[in-house]
Amino acid sequence: MLLPCLAQAREWQFAVYLDDDLIGTHRFTLTEQGDSRLVSSEARFSVKLLSFEIYRYQHQASEVWRGDCLERLTARTDDNGTVTEVDARSEGPSVRVKRTGGSELVSGCLRSYAYWNPRLLVAPRLINAQDGVIADVSFVMIGADTIRSRGQNVPARRHQLKTPKLAIDLWYDATGEWLALESTTASGRRVRYRLE
Repeated sequence: MLLPCLAQAREWQFAVYLDDDLIGTHRFTLTEQGDSRLVSSEARFSVKLLSFEIYRYQHQASEVWRGDCLERLTARTDDNGTVTEVDARSEGPSVRVKRTGGSELVSGCLRSYAYWNPRLLVAPRLINAQDGVIADVSFVMIGADTIRSRGQNVPARRHQLKTPKLAIDLWYDATGEWLALESTTASGRRVRYRLE
C-alpha cells in the first residue's frame, strides 16, 4: 500500500526593529509537498512617538510555488492607510500580474522576495508582494560574518540584494537557513529583522 507524501512545514518568526526600537513582527510559514510549496506571511508594524501611533503597517500574503517559480501570489497591504492588493497567477509560460492601478503579463519564471529560499540569490528580477512591481535585481556576496540569531552568535554568509531603489543585506547560515535582514529606509533609518 502506498502512503501519501506528508507535507513538511517550517516557520520563521522575525522581530522587526526600526533603528533600535522593536516595532513588530514578520512571520513566514512554508509548507512543502513534493515540488509544490505554499508560503504564507504576515507582518504587523507600529511606530509610536511618545504614546501616539504615527505609522502602522499590516501585510498578508499567500504564495504557491512550483519548484523555484511562482504559480500564484495574493497579497493585501495596508501601509499607514494606503491599501494595495496584488494577484499574480501563472498562465502557461507567463504570469498575469494584477495590482492596484494596473495589470501586466510577464513571461518566464517569476519569483518574489522569497528570502527563505537561498536560490533567490541568482534571480534576475523579483516581484514585490506589497505593490506588484517587478524590479531587476542583482546580488553581491559580501562574505563571512557573525549574526545574532535566536539568542546565539552564529557564523553566517552575508549577501546584498540590490534593486534600482534600495539595497537589502541578507544573512544565511552554512546550510542556507535565512537568519536576518537589514535595509535602510528613504529617510535614512535602519530596518532590521532578527530571527526569534
